[in-house]
Amino acid sequence: MDGGAHAGVFSDVALASGGICYAFEPNVYLTAFLRNLYKDNERLIVLEQAISNKNEKTIFYNMNGDLVSDGNSIISMSKAEQESAYEVQMIDFCEFIAELIQKHGKIAFVKLDIEGAEFDVLDALIEKNLYENIEYIMVETHERFFENPSQKIGQLKE
Repeated sequence: MDGGAHAGVFSDVALASGGICYAFEPNVYLTAFLRNLYKDNERLIVLEQAISNKNEKTIFYNMNGDLVSDGNSIISMSKAEQESAYEVQMIDFCEFIAELIQKHGKIAFVKLDIEGAEFDVLDALIEKNLYENIEYIMVETHERFFENPSQKIGQLKE
């Protein structure tokens, strides 16, 4: 599972292991790139959605005028460019994970690089005990989105 697939670097690693990879990327430009790059690989499923703890639409912000930046996010910041922002669909990651677990059993690996949404998603995975069916979870935390990031990370460790 590649949450925040960007240009597909982790997707390549996941595919090399022989499994199926679901690549979530809300950036329309990067999604088009990924679909073209992996057009002949049926084991990569590209989903143009932002991972979240709810199913709804939100605004996707570009940072510093860079349409393919790895820092673009559904979280608004002072550097977010309003004029190039656009609407994207969020997916309730727990619902998605629960369906996959029901179909396939354990999930080998989940990578989350979702630019500020990771704490809400991780809290939901823990609350619903879905993490117990995931062998490895790798998360890039984005402290710049939060007032007290140390407290957020501390709560996760508990």
